[in-house]
Amino acid sequence: TPMNAIIGLTKLALKTEPAPKMMDYLTKIDNASHSMLGIINDILEFSKIEAGHLQLNLAPFNLQELFDRLGDLFRSLAVEKGLELILAVPSDEMLLMGDAMRLEQVLTNLISNAIKFTESGEILIETKVVKKEAQQVEIEFSVHDSGIGIDPIRLPYLFESFVQADSSITRKYGGTGLGLAISKRIVGVMGGKIWAASEPKHGSIFRFTAVFSILSNEQKPLRQLPKVIELLKVLLVDTKKNSRKILEEALQTFALETTSVASVTEAAFLLFSKQKTRSPYQLVILNFRDSEQEGVKNYKDMITTLSTQSGTVHLPKAILLTNIAREEKCMQMVESGIHACVEKPVSRSQLFNTILGVFGFEAFRNHTVINQEKIQESQIKKQFGGARILVVEDNAINMQVIRELLERVGLIVEEANHGKTAWKMLQSREYAVVLMDLQMPEMDGFTATRLIRGDQRFKTLPIIAMTAHAMEEDRKKCLAAGMNGHVGKPFNPQELYDILTRWIDMSPPTGVADKPMYSVHALPSELPGFNIREGIARMGEDAGLYRRMLLRFHQEHALEAEKVAAALREGDRPLAERLAHTMKSTAGQLGAIRFHQAASRLEQGIACQDPNEPALLAEFTAALDEIMHALRQLPLDSVSPALSIKSAKEVREVDLQQISPLLRQLAFMLTEQESNADTLLQPLRAGLLGHPACSSLDEVARYLQRYDYIQAFSVVVELAKELGIAVD
Repeated sequence: TPMNAIIGLTKLALKTEPAPKMMDYLTKIDNASHSMLGIINDILEFSKIEAGHLQLNLAPFNLQELFDRLGDLFRSLAVEKGLELILAVPSDEMLLMGDAMRLEQVLTNLISNAIKFTESGEILIETKVVKKEAQQVEIEFSVHDSGIGIDPIRLPYLFESFVQADSSITRKYGGTGLGLAISKRIVGVMGGKIWAASEPKHGSIFRFTAVFSILSNEQKPLRQLPKVIELLKVLLVDTKKNSRKILEEALQTFALETTSVASVTEAAFLLFSKQKTRSPYQLVILNFRDSEQEGVKNYKDMITTLSTQSGTVHLPKAILLTNIAREEKCMQMVESGIHACVEKPVSRSQLFNTILGVFGFEAFRNHTVINQEKIQESQIKKQFGGARILVVEDNAINMQVIRELLERVGLIVEEANHGKTAWKMLQSREYAVVLMDLQMPEMDGFTATRLIRGDQRFKTLPIIAMTAHAMEEDRKKCLAAGMNGHVGKPFNPQELYDILTRWIDMSPPTGVADKPMYSVHALPSELPGFNIREGIARMGEDAGLYRRMLLRFHQEHALEAEKVAAALREGDRPLAERLAHTMKSTAGQLGAIRFHQAASRLEQGIACQDPNEPALLAEFTAALDEIMHALRQLPLDSVSPALSIKSAKEVREVDLQQISPLLRQLAFMLTEQESNADTLLQPLRAGLLGHPACSSLDEVARYLQRYDYIQAFSVVVELAKELGIAVD
């Protein structure tokens, strides 16, 4: 809880664009708090492993995308220390089944150590396939650094708990001495081993292996370039051997004819010799390690000389690989003959898209089934902005953090400080999701969840635990109590948004589905009581979503003034204040300016027992009547026609090689009653899209919501029979 407060409030403070000195203080607090959290997490993780509770969560993943994330994670840290970070992955795009999060945890630990103990030079992360069979692959990962090195005598003890290379390490570099011990145990569970080689002052190499199932193995170029440029002649200028080799391999996977050299002098010779032939170089890629500024100057001089030669001269496009790809810096490069900059470490997708860009083609967007791009806040607003969330939390600071994170993406937040209050609020209002703290006074989260699940009305209401508990048995207790999942404290915004994306249902409220909806095109340019432009902007520029939120508001809040008045008559001032607060938040979201101001004044008046309370309530009622009258005047749209069912001719063939391992894995997870079995439904749906059997997955999902693993398993067995897949 205290770490959640420190990290959460610091993040929010940093978003307020503070003065430079305050920004410096806050940034240092943020860095220190994450270091502290790292120590806590190490100890909790080690405790979990020692208790025998380390389990793998198997799901499909792609190595290319995992390494892209690692590049994003460590880029700024490497630049800060002046290190070259080089990532090399296999050229073939294998879709693997394994625990990507645990694999990333081990790699993160090793890369962090490499950067921490290296003052100059490079960090090289490589992969290679050790053994490959039809359905399984063993991969070796290695992390090379040019750092302080380790005495060979200490190497056998490195992977023991609370051990570091020598006693000065903790004082100078920090840490717990648990990272490698944890990594060793994770690697062991993944069917591999881990080891190291090193000499003092000559760097270290850490290697480990892991075994994965292969879901698909497409031996083809990573990306397909347009025909016009797929046979480009590329000149790669890279002053260091390792990165030159890796970049050359990447370019060759794009089917580009590549020549690589180690200096501008060699590049100049080749460019001059090829300039008047029928096959000049059309693209130059530059990677200067030691002095980027000097390298760019030399390249500019070379291009100037080339362009002043007599006759027609072909000047190639040029891409610079740089540690800091700031826009203003890249703009300055244009006069030096540079057409684009790419920030290091370079991912293949980055390089591919930049090549497309400099030749005037649109960037390629990678839409894989499993590893989709992270959802941005504006996209989240479009997806479920306007949904109502009940947050049950007794800690005021935690509540402030979670409220701001949720309101930032357009959600309407209502608060309860313990389970009893939450239960009472559920009786009078519908919520898309309940976020439930576990340890609270009056009624804790477990008791409240069991009470809620005991009411037939709330059998399918998503309840997500908010917990700092790290042990597997705590997670199981949440599921046993009837919760659908959990989100950790301190809150990770992306994790929070991901789990809400999974559980929020944006279908119309009960009773609305059969009624015509307001048309997007029927929104007038002006609507009394509303700033339509502001409202649509708050919905991520999604006019359709704004229209749906207006509809919800009209359906659900017409009697809100009467509810506030009744609460005040009955002496339930906290309820009246909460209703006014909710209306203030909702009105602001919809751009109902006058009503927002009236609700704000009423909320404040109730809180401080203002003698003008009746007048404030009257103003609130009048403002609400105004916008309700306006919404009733909106023209109605006809009900959208039902989607037509595909004919049998439109049903496509199913790729059994892709579907079979997923279906077998799902069956196994159901027999083990694993709560995360539903993670396989999305890739299965993608593989069965357009096939009648796809509807069976909806039935599986419904059984999983009720934790009925036996019935879910029987549906999977029948589905497998229908597809001709053997499930043991």
